[in-house]
Amino acid sequence: DIHNGSAATPEAVLVELDAPSQGEERDKALALSAAYARSARSALGFTEDGAARLAVAEQLASRYDAERHAREAELQRLRIMATRNGAMRDVDPQLQPGTWVGPSQLIAMVVDGRRWRVEALVTERDRLRLATGGHAVVIARGRTQKLEGTVVAIDNSAVTRLPHLLLAQEHGGPVPLNPTAPKKDLRPADAWFRVLVEGETDMPVMAVREVRVHFEGTRQSLAVSWIDSALSVLIQQSGF
Repeated sequence: DIHNGSAATPEAVLVELDAPSQGEERDKALALSAAYARSARSALGFTEDGAARLAVAEQLASRYDAERHAREAELQRLRIMATRNGAMRDVDPQLQPGTWVGPSQLIAMVVDGRRWRVEALVTERDRLRLATGGHAVVIARGRTQKLEGTVVAIDNSAVTRLPHLLLAQEHGGPVPLNPTAPKKDLRPADAWFRVLVEGETDMPVMAVREVRVHFEGTRQSLAVSWIDSALSVLIQQSGF
């Protein structure tokens, strides 16, 4: 039984799903593998074409045994386990025993609020002055303590969609949207490049927030200014 706020620990089974068709196919493959294994043993008693019977039976037994293992692996994937300590968030209120779950349906999130990630948008000029592994300082709205992080990725292509509503001017953010595109597409009017910054903090970051990011440049110091394109800080989380 999981609910919002419940604790998650590594390797603990949080949700166990069932796929009846996978289970039926696994059992069918198991039965066929066992049957052909018996046929292989009995083929040794044939004086004529015994070797051929043995080879065919062993081949089929191996084939169905491999299928059984594959089906079993798929069933094991339906046992959802946490990979880190955290708390449950966004638990689907419709999640009940016996209900169907779609392949892309979000069931819940396991969140460790002490690990955070910032998605910052920078101009082409600023992107060329940054490098992965570089130092970054993040200031989140509503927090006085600075967050120390590291640049982990820099996109080479401009974003075609803002990563969060908070960034759009229509929703109080700093980035104007392309007037020729539907607002729901969140397509920026100018070219912005995404930079990912990650880090840890002793005090949990409990929500998506607008932030300012100070990057340490490689070609010239950026210490004299803040990158105004910093967007939102996303709690480091894993969804299932």
